[in-house]
Amino acid sequence: MCFSARMSFLAAGLLVSIAIATYRKIRQFNEIPFASISLAFAIQQALEGALWLLLAQGTHPGLTALCMYGFLGFAVVFWPVFIPFALILIEHHPLRRAIMGFCLIMGSAWSLASLWYLIHVGATVQIQSHHIAYTLPGFESITGLQLLILYSCIVLTPFLVSSDFVLRLAGCLIGVSCLISYLVWYYYFTSIWCFFAAIISLAIYAVIIHRNQSTRPKQNAS
Repeated sequence: MCFSARMSFLAAGLLVSIAIATYRKIRQFNEIPFASISLAFAIQQALEGALWLLLAQGTHPGLTALCMYGFLGFAVVFWPVFIPFALILIEHHPLRRAIMGFCLIMGSAWSLASLWYLIHVGATVQIQSHHIAYTLPGFESITGLQLLILYSCIVLTPFLVSSDFVLRLAGCLIGVSCLISYLVWYYYFTSIWCFFAAIISLAIYAVIIHRNQSTRPKQNAS
């Protein structure tokens, strides 16, 4: 959430609650990474909440940089790998798994390139018009737009090709939401898209519930 520190921390708390509820429902080991997406989102939101406070004070540049790179590390390094990986583990359809596997390969390449970029080029962050603005040199260009489209495809395609209708619906909602966010809040897109983490987290909870119900052994009628 990029509107205020309070909203970021409230979002983090909500996501932790969803994560705990989801963990309590898992029955299979391969569901753990999938259920952990909500917790990772919560950590990312907490980092941005801390950024709000640190940027307002302006007295701890080292800690500010740590939180900034922590947030960006989640956004551009962690998610392109972890989301395809987590969804592959719960997908059984061979073709859908193959598409997710391709996304994982592309995501791994993206993450390595992004890690190199953050180390060698760097980034800056500041509060602008009640938003947190992350500046990534080069991403304001046409090439940057093309890279953003590629990133969205890597992260959203595993949802869109999933066998589970709830995840496909969540992928569509997130895709539309990200498009609106990009058009309305172009300069704050890196932050604003995480507003929709709750959509993914609620979808994950619903999917885990559905999987447990569908795999629960039926009791014999007495």
